[in-house]
Amino acid sequence: MKTLTTLLFAIVAILPLQAEKKPMNVVVMLADDWRYDTLGAAGNPVVKTPHLDKLAAQGVHFTHACVTTSICGVSRASIMTGQWMSRHGNKGFKGFKTPWSETYPGILRAKGYHTGHVGKWHCGKFPAKNFDYGKSYSGRHWIKDEDGNKIHVTAKNLKDSMEFLDKRPKDKPFLLNLCFFASHAEDPNPKQYLPQEHSMELYTDVIIPNPELRSKDAFRNLPPFLQTEKNEGVVRYHWRFTTDESFQTMMKNYYRLCTEVRTKQIDPKFQKYITDSCGIKDVEVIPFENPGTHSLTEAYNIILNKATNDIVVLCHDDIRIKTKKWGNKVVEHFENSDYGVIGVAGTYYYPETGRWWEDSRTMVGCVNHKHPITNKEYSSKYSFLVGDGIIPVVSLDGVFMVVHKNRSKYNFNEDVKGFHFYDVDFTVGNYLEGVKIGCITNIRVLHFSIGQTNDEW
Repeated sequence: MKTLTTLLFAIVAILPLQAEKKPMNVVVMLADDWRYDTLGAAGNPVVKTPHLDKLAAQGVHFTHACVTTSICGVSRASIMTGQWMSRHGNKGFKGFKTPWSETYPGILRAKGYHTGHVGKWHCGKFPAKNFDYGKSYSGRHWIKDEDGNKIHVTAKNLKDSMEFLDKRPKDKPFLLNLCFFASHAEDPNPKQYLPQEHSMELYTDVIIPNPELRSKDAFRNLPPFLQTEKNEGVVRYHWRFTTDESFQTMMKNYYRLCTEVRTKQIDPKFQKYITDSCGIKDVEVIPFENPGTHSLTEAYNIILNKATNDIVVLCHDDIRIKTKKWGNKVVEHFENSDYGVIGVAGTYYYPETGRWWEDSRTMVGCVNHKHPITNKEYSSKYSFLVGDGIIPVVSLDGVFMVVHKNRSKYNFNEDVKGFHFYDVDFTVGNYLEGVKIGCITNIRVLHFSIGQTNDEW
């Protein structure tokens, strides 16, 4: 018999790069009211959960994990204490009887960990004093942030988690409980599931398969106590799934909430950084939240179509541009030349193998790297610097790429899926159409990456 679980549970251990004798950092993520199969990694053909799928692929996926009491508060108490309900004593949503010193946050804090909790608690009154950083909230999908502005509960979960990570002492290991309210329904609200605006384009062209047991015959075969209108499951079924139309609406919004639960979202600080550092007044910034549902080629074509200006800078949020007023330099390059695409690193020779990065003699440009774990900074300098000049190339690296829409003749090829070689196909395709491709060296980019290839690459 397949078991339904009420919590999606993941532990991420953030290990140092080398095997040093240091305590590892720990992030515990819980998401609420997920079916056992609401994951791509669990075989669901519809829902998009790429980041969680990656965790499952690179870690351990427990396919036979069960709960003894499928109630939110009971499960949370069991996770916190490692005990059965009969021992920790929480039979619903009250506090557990187990001493705090015997919970994993209590044990780790006693061992010198900096501890934090963000999001849903649901085990009695939230014990804020037991954490170094604690913010608990749930029950509604749209809530007020500390500044009084409306914010989605999932966005606030991520915002508060980043605040904890930014402010934590760097000389201590840390534990973070990240407890999402999603994808739990908002019970008093007739809409039940209220995702964020940017998620509403997801699943629009999908028909959710109708479950085999969603039928009157299957309902009549249930035991009488499950058919009664007093049964909570029957009550909620009427709220959500009585018609085919309501079933599609509810399931799509439920899946949207699930897709929103991920390990990363665009930092508004990065958007402000781009605006402040480029040196151009009223610059247009188009953030694109992509929870793995679009390839980069699809995302970049959408951005190019949305952009109202001719010159479009394409970059990810894992970079910092070290050159002051870099936007002015970008504009000057296009005003003083007839190039159609420029970037900060590339090659003037493309071999038959396609692995242009293996021959450093043909590579040009310069990119600074910062290791995301060790914070070590180093420079990958591939050629001489040419000041305000441009080096002709046939292909560019996509870490920082600028397109002149009126000069480019070749769109991003959406047959190129995933997150690799989108830049090669785009720049070589434009080169073959007669568009001039160039590498510039008067804008320096810091990339938060080790700058090395892997098996997927």
